[in-house]
Amino acid sequence: MKRVFLCAVLALTTLAAATSASAVGTVSVKVDSIATVTSANSVVFDFDLYNCPAGEPIVVVDWTASEPSRPDSGAAAAGVPYGLSNGAAVQHLTLGVNSSSFLAGVQWVGSGNVACGDVVVPVAGSGHATSLNGV
Repeated sequence: MKRVFLCAVLALTTLAAATSASAVGTVSVKVDSIATVTSANSVVFDFDLYNCPAGEPIVVVDWTASEPSRPDSGAAAAGVPYGLSNGAAVQHLTLGVNSSSFLAGVQWVGSGNVACGDVVVPVAGSGHATSLNGV
């Protein structure tokens, strides 16, 4: 009888864990299409992190962006910590990086990785660079 009881407890525990894991969803990241040039050598990218469980450390592992029409442009960051996840379905991350010659009004492309705990998620995007006044 003890064995049947233990098997039932184990089955219920496994079912509960599987149910809570599927309720959380898959961790994913999206970069906003608008990057803001804040100075001659700084640009800000915005990311949305989805389904990162509470208590997990969040880190931008690496991010590189450029303006393809301007080969001298570039922006890069690596190992930028954001602290621990609060468990919200969507968490907004703002990444300010040093840039080389990013200009407002020009198209950009970028790629990198964001970590939620041990889960590293690739992210890529493109968009339009604007100035602080939206131009």
